[in-house]
Amino acid sequence: MDHGKTGLTARIAVFCLAVSTIVATAHPVPASAQATLFQDPEIVVAAAEGNVAMMRQLLAQNVNLNKQDGKGRTALIVASIGGETEIAAMLLDAGARTDISDKSGNGPLGWAASQGEADIVRLLIEAGADVDSQNQQGQTPLMLAASKGHLRAVQILLEAGADVTILDYTGRGPLGWARDGRNPRIEQMLEGAGATD
Repeated sequence: MDHGKTGLTARIAVFCLAVSTIVATAHPVPASAQATLFQDPEIVVAAAEGNVAMMRQLLAQNVNLNKQDGKGRTALIVASIGGETEIAAMLLDAGARTDISDKSGNGPLGWAASQGEADIVRLLIEAGADVDSQNQQGQTPLMLAASKGHLRAVQILLEAGADVTILDYTGRGPLGWARDGRNPRIEQMLEGAGATD
């Protein structure tokens, strides 16, 4: 055995331990920061889990309804993605904002339309969500719903006055996206509303 190497390794290990102890002592991390550093906001977690009881408790504590996770998603966005209609309604009743977008530029309505969550689409529109909001690619909720073949969501958006003439940043409109979704009924609805290629 090479005792020289063993001794050197031991001295390096002790040195590293000493440095880490000094750094930790010089710049302690508050316990609250340690607890939440890698966690999503509780309200976002409650929405993701569909935990109605937890959401009621958080709303009673007047938590920040619009707090965002690492992807920029609020509890309302997460509820819209997951089809958590009851939680979305609770958040809207409590005053959650419909105009906050995540890092992809999609807000609650864009996500609900993309997922085909027609009941949430209706709730969001009734709460004042902008039916023609555009994400980072210029896609509207109508385009997102049409591209996935979500008939009911498309119908609700059209009834709410969604603009069929808006083009995304590549020059495609809702009808072009509908053709991707291969749903002739959606194409007919859009053409009846005045959409063209």
